[in-house]
Amino acid sequence: MKRFFADMKTVFNAACVCAVSFLLLAGTVACEKKKSAPSERKSNVVFQTDPAGASVSVVGITLKKTTPAECILPAGVYVVKFVLPGYRTQWRKFEVKSGSVTTVKATLIPFRSSVLIAAKADGKYGVQVHYKGKYIGETPLVLQNLPLGDGEVLLTKNGYAGKREVFTVRDSLPPPAITVSLNSNRGRLYVDTFPAGAEIFIDGQPMGVTPLVFPVGEGQHQLELKKKGFRSYSRSVDVTRSRDTRIGKVTLQPLPAHLRVTSSPAGAELFINGDSKGKADGRSIELPPGKYSVLVRRDGFDDTVKDVVLNAGETIQLNMDLDTLMGALEIVTRPAGVAVWVDNKLIGRSKPDPANPKYSEVLRVPNVRQGRHSVTIVHKRAKWNKDGKRTVYVNVEKGKTARVEQIELWVPDIKILLKDGRVEEGRFLYYQPDGSVHYQPRPGMGITRRKELVQSVEKLPIEDE
Repeated sequence: MKRFFADMKTVFNAACVCAVSFLLLAGTVACEKKKSAPSERKSNVVFQTDPAGASVSVVGITLKKTTPAECILPAGVYVVKFVLPGYRTQWRKFEVKSGSVTTVKATLIPFRSSVLIAAKADGKYGVQVHYKGKYIGETPLVLQNLPLGDGEVLLTKNGYAGKREVFTVRDSLPPPAITVSLNSNRGRLYVDTFPAGAEIFIDGQPMGVTPLVFPVGEGQHQLELKKKGFRSYSRSVDVTRSRDTRIGKVTLQPLPAHLRVTSSPAGAELFINGDSKGKADGRSIELPPGKYSVLVRRDGFDDTVKDVVLNAGETIQLNMDLDTLMGALEIVTRPAGVAVWVDNKLIGRSKPDPANPKYSEVLRVPNVRQGRHSVTIVHKRAKWNKDGKRTVYVNVEKGKTARVEQIELWVPDIKILLKDGRVEEGRFLYYQPDGSVHYQPRPGMGITRRKELVQSVEKLPIEDE
């Protein structure tokens, strides 16, 4: 404000000086006109301002043009005044010389001022201010360096009715101030559901869980309710300022459950709560949430029954093993990785037991008829067994499992290349402290090859090639 008064004082002093200059110049021009010869030449004068459009007065005479403008004056010294609304008046002294073009330029300085924005909501600052479509901050704040004329701000705050305020900036003191108060535009919304505990979203924003009463700005909103295992519920709701809006107890619809049943072996017939559902082929069966009895049936096998509880929106995969009326075999081999045959039929290859690497995991062979059966293991590198095979016989009883423990082949697991070019195979036992290798070249026989005689030791693969 002090600067503004100083500027006004400067303009006033300049005006007084220019007025005196006008009087002096008028007399000077009059005198010069009396003394000048009739043959005195006149010159062209060009007036320019930034911005253009200012009115021009020379020696008290206002031209009927605005800048840029031209006129013809006799030689002499003059003072020109430029006037443009919203800008400070400018004075320029210039000299016109006979026979030349004189250009007079001026940069106009616009009047500037400020506006105090001190709007409140419920007696508190923090109202958001938008000017020319942009958010510029929260109250209290000052809009500075504003041109003269009309302007507009938008005042907003969540939960309150927005306001547009128009202001006018004039070349006067004090500057305008906006001190309006925003009125609350909220109503209360009550939401309840069955079952309770549904998440509430208003226009996509989480508000809490049902049942709940909470404030919402007036107008139309999108309400959405979500609960695990239930279908989402959505609707539009109109909220009125200072009033309660109640959304009655909304019954959420449970999502259906899905059950997928497979049987081992495949091809069993599926029954759910006693109703036939076709084959247990893993297809999805849609069911209401609840408890179910699931039965699979196949000729030659015992019925298998399981109870299952299905929750809303849940998918359960149920794999049901059928127990045959026949017997079964369980086979453990040493080493793992050998081919296993039962009654001259290849069953598979044994796998290592992580807990005991010298032996294989249990290889189960279901659906074996009762009676005497041959179990043969084969490995190409097996030694001290005829044709690299070993066969044992086992009796299987109906409905029981016969176990074949530690059926064994002697299979080398290392290959030693000696520095003299010889190659030896055997079962590795251990390395001695000096690096010598101790191994079995044949069952029951252990020897040591000194480190200095060994070029390399290669571990042979467990599985048969």
